[in-house]
Amino acid sequence: MKTYSVLLLVALSFQSCTKEKTSESLTQNQTDSKTVKAPVKTDKITISSKEDIQKYYGEFQDEINKKVLDSVFFEYECDGRVGNVTYYSKNSKVKVIKHSFAQYSHYSADENYYLNEEKPFFILKEETVWSFNGGTSEKPETKDDITESRIYLAENKVIDCLEKKYTILSADKKKPDVPKFPNYASKNCKSKELLAEFGKIIKNKNFKKGLKQCF
Repeated sequence: MKTYSVLLLVALSFQSCTKEKTSESLTQNQTDSKTVKAPVKTDKITISSKEDIQKYYGEFQDEINKKVLDSVFFEYECDGRVGNVTYYSKNSKVKVIKHSFAQYSHYSADENYYLNEEKPFFILKEETVWSFNGGTSEKPETKDDITESRIYLAENKVIDCLEKKYTILSADKKKPDVPKFPNYASKNCKSKELLAEFGKIIKNKNFKKGLKQCF
């Protein structure tokens, strides 16, 4: 009889212990499930209109001017073209790319790509062709013919393509007020050309600083 009582007490004790462990396990699981996860940081933005593009272009340019973005660059030489590419990034994501180059002495260009999730939403290109324009051999005068191209993209599609052309003469004491010059709808949009160039440039974002050949 005593043996039976001892066995009964052991069984009850084991059952109680099991319930306590189960209860502790459930409580721990409930606590874990209630643990608030830290939100994932993202710089992704939503762009659906030209107004959105203008807004974020201004914000990105302001970040560059304030030098709050990380930057790396490389220089290159290729088939008569000499240039450099600078990548501006935040949280390891490239936000802006600036590509400047000169070619065959009388031509130079600056390409600026503004990115969302490393895809362009705005491209600005400024091309300059210069030539001699009178003067004397001691003091020659020059003329710069400048073309600005603006390409606006939303959801990876071109929604507008504008162009501005003007001339700057070295002999003119008063320089033109370029921002006041109007933009016109481009008759020969350079979106395909510039997107193809961007495709090559973004592939080289991890290239170490230094001199590169053709890319």
